[in-house]
Amino acid sequence: TTMSYLLIFLLSFGVSAEAKSKKPAPKAKQEAAPAEKPAEKSPEKPATEIYKADVFDLEGKVPYFTFEGDRTYKADRMIYNARFKDMEGNVAAEEKAEIVKGEITHFESERFTTREKGIVETRDGKIFFTYIEKGNKSTKWENLQPDTVVSANFGPFLESHWDDLMAKKEVKFMYVVWYRQETIRFKFEWNSENDSEVVFTMNPTNAFYRALVNPLYITYDKKMRRMVSIKGRTLPKVKKDNAWRDFDAFIKYHY
Repeated sequence: TTMSYLLIFLLSFGVSAEAKSKKPAPKAKQEAAPAEKPAEKSPEKPATEIYKADVFDLEGKVPYFTFEGDRTYKADRMIYNARFKDMEGNVAAEEKAEIVKGEITHFESERFTTREKGIVETRDGKIFFTYIEKGNKSTKWENLQPDTVVSANFGPFLESHWDDLMAKKEVKFMYVVWYRQETIRFKFEWNSENDSEVVFTMNPTNAFYRALVNPLYITYDKKMRRMVSIKGRTLPKVKKDNAWRDFDAFIKYHY
């Protein structure tokens, strides 16, 4: 998730060539300096952002899910809702969250197909995890670290570090993995770009975790600073060989 140039032209003044009078010729009028070019700014966000996507296999050929989400902003508070539906219109997974001043206060994520649900809350400098699977409940907590991110504020957090990423600097953060009841340190990095789009990657900083999951590739429209696509692990699982499996997908957004 964003350079101004000031050119000032001054005209020197001259004296009349016909200097019959001892009085100097009047000064030539000085041209006004051109107006300063305004600094480039990221587009202002509306009070409510609504966005949709199609979720394909990793090659982008076979559709598996549709995605709908919205973020509503009011003062320092953001409310997030999102849902994935299968191709028959059944809700496969959904999420909701409240973010205040960039910090998670409440987050829920649920996979209906596997009967899994995670609840994450923060208070008193700690982050609390509740994980429910097929009716069985477990809880954990850890100290809350700065720059802790969930899917709800994943995009806004990236966009808030746009200039650093475009300068090819790493941006590190803690990502909530609700089904593991822990946060894991990740990093965003610039990967590639062309005239209209830029690709960032998201990777765990720890080599052990990097061996478990492929990088996430996040493509942004450079002018609008909004997501075009994501390639990598997504929330809903798919059934394969009579078991529910993690799903790496190509997600194409449309606005």
